[in-house]
Amino acid sequence: MRCPVALNIIWDEHSGPPPTEALARSLSQFSPLVTQWHELPSTLWVEAAGQPIKGLSTAAFTARLIEHLKGHNWDACAVWGCSPYAAALLAQRLVNGQYLMIDKAHQHGALEGLPIQSLGLGESTDQSLIRLGLTHLRDLKRLPRHALESRYGKTLRKRLKLLKDELPNWDQVTARQDTLRPLLIEDQIDQLEPLLFLAKTELEQELKILSAQGLACVELELQAKTQSHATLSWSLRPARPSLNSESLMDLLRLKLESEQLSAPIHSALLRIRSTEARQEQLGLFKTGKRDNRQGDEALDRVRAELGEEHVFIAQRRDRHHPKETVRWVAHKGGWPAPKMAPQKTSWVRRLLAEPRRVEGPRSGRGWSLLGERVTSVGGPYPLQHKWWRTPQIEDEYLVRVQSGRVLWLLHDHQTKTWWLIGWVA
Repeated sequence: MRCPVALNIIWDEHSGPPPTEALARSLSQFSPLVTQWHELPSTLWVEAAGQPIKGLSTAAFTARLIEHLKGHNWDACAVWGCSPYAAALLAQRLVNGQYLMIDKAHQHGALEGLPIQSLGLGESTDQSLIRLGLTHLRDLKRLPRHALESRYGKTLRKRLKLLKDELPNWDQVTARQDTLRPLLIEDQIDQLEPLLFLAKTELEQELKILSAQGLACVELELQAKTQSHATLSWSLRPARPSLNSESLMDLLRLKLESEQLSAPIHSALLRIRSTEARQEQLGLFKTGKRDNRQGDEALDRVRAELGEEHVFIAQRRDRHHPKETVRWVAHKGGWPAPKMAPQKTSWVRRLLAEPRRVEGPRSGRGWSLLGERVTSVGGPYPLQHKWWRTPQIEDEYLVRVQSGRVLWLLHDHQTKTWWLIGWVA
């Protein structure tokens, strides 16, 4: 990229990742190149050089991007002129709708005031750096680079290289293309089987064209209009781009087999959305590993029969308590590839020899434990004992104090007392 504009998409991180493909598709009319990086899921880099409208300044071009996203109910801010990674970090600190240009001569000065958490090193690494007095990016100059890299590993080393103008390992987001193929209906159709036959003929012809162009079907939609002026629509999205007409028709048949026509169909069309086909060498070696392609086909059948919203995946989170380490989010892609768990310091719970009674929080006052101010609270995590007799209900809490220590507390509902039972180290 000659002039990348870093767009920071403002979204709720608890609702899952933003739809980058849909956003890139909507931005393709402004730029021939849009990229993303998996480590910054809320950032899109848009190439400003070679834009369709000649003579338009980069500022006016960026304003159009933000206004276009706003029209689709997405808020964004943007930075350009400096290195791509620096532009992404600085864009995250801007106010909604704001955009500015920062040249490379001033990027280091602009970055110095950012908090250390901007690098995304993880909570444990951030707390370790803060205990060393490194709270902002400018503080990294106080320690030798080799000392930081040897202590905090390749993640920090990679971030430091990116701050030195190295390019992220980004991926180009290919904008998907739509093709409309009307179905030739000579007489009205009062059953769905003939409609499937006509759709198969058009689909096979279109897939041959896509194959010659290096494209594959990523979404298929069948639309029909009845004599009663009703519009019917059935859509499916295979887990991976496909050129297999038999597989796509099987999924479409599953969609339609439970439908009953209330009136004959007089017109219909097939909408085919395509994307770049991924060339894969399959079947070269016999292995005992799981076949991800079969997994994708199984997910496709589940979505076709039950709906798009019935497939979920567990997402791990960096939390101290087991009940908060995993959350379930909607899964839109194919069979998930196995990933190595990131190496991090293990957290161990340690019990006190005897519980120690402490003061609980009070409304309108700050909470202090062992002489330190409480900065964050995790919980409550309800526990129930002796349910076969008189139930005893307690709440478990993990409380972080100002020094960074995590204390392990219990709150007794019957006696309204708080107990310190241990800590997490």
